[in-house]
Amino acid sequence: MPDLYITQALPNPTGKDRPPHGGPTNAQLNGEWIEFANTSGRPLNLQGVRLLHDTFGWRCERTGQDAVTTFQGSLDSGLSIRVHTGSGEGQWEGNVFHFYVGRSNYIWNNNCGDRATLAIEGGTIDWARYTPNPPEGRILRRVAGTNNMQ
Repeated sequence: MPDLYITQALPNPTGKDRPPHGGPTNAQLNGEWIEFANTSGRPLNLQGVRLLHDTFGWRCERTGQDAVTTFQGSLDSGLSIRVHTGSGEGQWEGNVFHFYVGRSNYIWNNNCGDRATLAIEGGTIDWARYTPNPPEGRILRRVAGTNNMQ
């Protein structure tokens, strides 16, 4: 599936990560997202496609990968899926489907940077990474011809 690409991300939403008392709100969690697109010119079957993120030790050494979600269905050409960390009702907004994974804590690592990976049994479809401490509230976009997001 070489035509399914991670295109942009907002790993560090604007504002404090947590309110003064307790964990992040659902709105804060939904401000964190990763987006990927079908650029193939035809519908793509997403059955079994997984979105993964890196896991890190306390010194930012990569220790492995963790599944964020696994997809079903298909994605028409020219359309994107934006995967939000919190809860919500899936909906289309223009050519972007907003998908919610229902986590109660942030997924993407800002201190160490992180790497988003689209994978299917048998291998990696695509991956993109960003460096530590991404700017707050800034949407990172894939740099053409690389796996880096800036």
